[in-house]
Amino acid sequence: MGYYKRLIRNFFSRSARDLRRKLRLSQEEMAERLHITSRAYSDLERGKYCLSATSLVFLLLLLDELNDQAVRDTLCALRRELCENEEDGLMEAEEAPPAALCT
Repeated sequence: MGYYKRLIRNFFSRSARDLRRKLRLSQEEMAERLHITSRAYSDLERGKYCLSATSLVFLLLLLDELNDQAVRDTLCALRRELCENEEDGLMEAEEAPPAALCT
């Protein structure tokens, strides 16, 4: 698995865990909200599972329930992390985000 994919998987693993704690949900309740099994959610928090497109949409909808800015803040944090890793030279050239992403 490429560095880029690992970085995104780890980012959303932390984001899901932080959101669950902020909403004061159990792992089982969060799994239900994301429409995945409890086991898959546990694996997500441990970085062993990557969100499917469907689960990612449900995560973004949960963020949107917090406030109007939560989705944007999360995506901006992801953009910063991707661009910082590119600047540090941690990604292979073919894995680096498009230049327009980091401007």
